[in-house]
Amino acid sequence: MTRKNRNSPAFEKKVPDDGTSSLEATESPLLPEWLFYPLICLSLVVPNLVFSPGAAFFQSLHILKWTSALAPIAVLASATGAMILLRPASRKSFIIDPLGWMWLFLLLYVTIQPAWIRNISVPTFAREWMFFAGMFIAMVICSNFFRRRDMFMLVLFGAGLNAALNTLFAEMQVRSANLPSFILPVPGNYVGNTGQQNMLGIWVALALLSGLVLHLMLAEEREKRGKNMWILLLTGLNSSLVAVNSWGLFSTTSRQSLLAFLAGSLILSLMGVRSKGKGFLKTLAPALLLVLLAMGAAYQFNTSRTQALVEKAESLAKGAAGEKSELSEADSGRLSIYATALTMLKSHPVGGVGLGHFKWNYLDAQRDLFRRYPGSGLKWQYTMWAHSEILHWFCETGILGGLFLLGILFWCAWHVIKAMISGRGISLEGLWSASLLALVWTVALWGERPFHRIEDALWVSFAFAFFGRGCLPERFSWSEINRPLIWKGFGLMVLGTALSGLVMLSNGLVADHALALAMRSRDAQFQEKTLEKASRSLMLRDLTDRAYAEHYLALATARKDGRALGEGLARLEAYFLRQPQARELNVLINWYGRLGDRKKLEEYTSYLKPGTYSIKPAASQ
Repeated sequence: MTRKNRNSPAFEKKVPDDGTSSLEATESPLLPEWLFYPLICLSLVVPNLVFSPGAAFFQSLHILKWTSALAPIAVLASATGAMILLRPASRKSFIIDPLGWMWLFLLLYVTIQPAWIRNISVPTFAREWMFFAGMFIAMVICSNFFRRRDMFMLVLFGAGLNAALNTLFAEMQVRSANLPSFILPVPGNYVGNTGQQNMLGIWVALALLSGLVLHLMLAEEREKRGKNMWILLLTGLNSSLVAVNSWGLFSTTSRQSLLAFLAGSLILSLMGVRSKGKGFLKTLAPALLLVLLAMGAAYQFNTSRTQALVEKAESLAKGAAGEKSELSEADSGRLSIYATALTMLKSHPVGGVGLGHFKWNYLDAQRDLFRRYPGSGLKWQYTMWAHSEILHWFCETGILGGLFLLGILFWCAWHVIKAMISGRGISLEGLWSASLLALVWTVALWGERPFHRIEDALWVSFAFAFFGRGCLPERFSWSEINRPLIWKGFGLMVLGTALSGLVMLSNGLVADHALALAMRSRDAQFQEKTLEKASRSLMLRDLTDRAYAEHYLALATARKDGRALGEGLARLEAYFLRQPQARELNVLINWYGRLGDRKKLEEYTSYLKPGTYSIKPAASQ
């Protein structure tokens, strides 16, 4: 199979036609363009803008983000699976590249993981499994079907526009308490509609890096078409988005995101110069200068955000010098999380705690840590994430799964190094994928969770698809799925996974709405009926169990009903033992303190840091 070279005359170095272009024609595609491109664009561009406003849903962020990201992928996967089952494997046009096989191995590994670990939360496992299955399917279908550069440019432009809108939303959040209904109502927080400051930083960094690559692609188009009005307009719009997103990235004050953007830009520059010559850097330089000017403007004029970033920098220096500050205390909290995560890994080194189960094992691991080191200066806290994607993955999948993930990282890094050493030609799509993966892996090592937020994880899948086509060696014959049995089996797997995902998402939406109605109602009978409806959804069953406990405890408080109190505490204990969280721990300690139940108090205060509490004898009656 030959590949058409599309390197631009905008760059000085001539690139040989060596089969490295990431865009090639596919014979007889399984998916029509009118279906594929709109749904892929929707899945990649929209999720970071949406949330669940008002009283429509119980979860303010996750349910609509999941739906807008995964539903389009599920529709595409359903169509792909159906077409595979209906058509013979004759054209050898469907390929799973080596990276795809690696991710398939990880998916199969976590699928059989419950055979040797205690799966304490089936809903959690099901959600996480569907999450990673969606990532794998998205990567495979994009690798096979995404061929048009104009659509690639549209996706990058969409990401830039999304990030710019989120930056605008964040500026409004820190400046006003009266926010429009389409902006997440969290005044005083610089988060946009992502819901978290570092997550906004990661998203804006991703979009900004994509804006740099779009700048390069538009330069190629100007070389081909001359002073085309539409190309000039798009260039101006992209430059505006680059400026806004540079301001936004600085203003997030997210140190990890700034570092990740620097890493991605560095890989883009080095690989670009080696692949295309010095002309590449000359073309990229105006966009980089614009980034620096916009960040300089943010430093000068966005004074409150500048002060926040300066304080974070000072906290690092104080922490290194052994001095305490509010922010250095926060940074030391990360060290406590890492120590707890390592304790969790030591307790479950081979099998891990299970996919999605880090958060349900954190309090137990922290208790074990404090028992081993009772006098340590470690901070007691609760978190759902290890704040290191790599460490998080080791804890959940064990040493085998963690080493395999690291293997993917080093394998990709090796091919990037080889490409830079050889100076072989790589398309702009390939350069984008390598630089974006560098950005993501930088975050994954010590920051937030780019593999555990679906709106970011799908971009990781997208990048892997183009990395496999643009930066890896020529495809292998064994990558082609052309054996009838494997062909049909793969199609059946994709179709079954997609349909299951659509059912799960639709039931989740219905259940989440029912849960919202139940928790906002004061009618006990209506609450119980509605909670029963919500409990039928696998996706929301755990949240419904917690809501049931809260329902009975509220009844006990309002009616002084001892029976309701007993039922509520029993349900809350059962929920806590499956899925321990700080909120439920506090409620249980509070109730058993009021009831004077010393045995229960000793059981639940054991999760706290030794020496930070005391149990007083019950007052004599």
